[in-house]
Amino acid sequence: MQHFEQVAWVLHSRPYRETSALVTFFSAEQGKFNAIARSVRGGKKAQGKAALLQPFRPLQLRWQARVTQPLPTLSAFESAGSHFPLQGQTAVCGLYINELLYRLLYPGLAQEALFQDYTQVLWALTKLQLQPIEQQSYTQACALRWFEWHLLDTLGHGIEWSQDAHGQAIADELDYVYQPHTGFWPWHPALGIPQTQAISGRCVQQLAAARQPWPFCPPAFCLKSLRQLLSQALAPHLGSQPIQARKLLLKSLK
Repeated sequence: MQHFEQVAWVLHSRPYRETSALVTFFSAEQGKFNAIARSVRGGKKAQGKAALLQPFRPLQLRWQARVTQPLPTLSAFESAGSHFPLQGQTAVCGLYINELLYRLLYPGLAQEALFQDYTQVLWALTKLQLQPIEQQSYTQACALRWFEWHLLDTLGHGIEWSQDAHGQAIADELDYVYQPHTGFWPWHPALGIPQTQAISGRCVQQLAAARQPWPFCPPAFCLKSLRQLLSQALAPHLGSQPIQARKLLLKSLK
């Protein structure tokens, strides 16, 4: 029997049997994994335990691994530090990031670097709530694009920014369309794609130079194109089911 103790974040939770919950966690050591949390539904004591199983709150988990129980049951869990008090749109952004991890990560694989990226983006979303309201949308978009970019790299689907699908260097005077698996193609009417959906070579070059640890601050005029591009890059891996948090974010912007 092995004993485990890890710091993890809650990605998703749903009722399990009468008083338990089946929780999907994210840790550095195991990446995405499921575990049963007992006695978290019912009386006042259960409500107190359930209050810990919320997004954006780091938890110290303990459990024992048994060969006869492939799905672990937590023996204890407690707060591992202050939670990130995300509210309104920033909370929806955090839920969007959680949904990406929940749907895209393969279970049981260590994710040390991505775990740090996740903590960093939650911290960035928390801090931007202190900014003037007119600046928050820009910083929020930067944070989401930064994490999507890092997630794609982690999954092994990183974008080649320095050259197009023909192996030619990106030219700032051209527009490009992005195709998953093949990369950037110089825009041409024969492609059947409106030029409004293309990204300028200038933006591609700016983004190639901007990739760095947070803060990630590409030019504002490139953010819309970057959102569209990263959405296209993520789409083949997400499948046909829409991102639920994206719907919530669109509603909050109305």
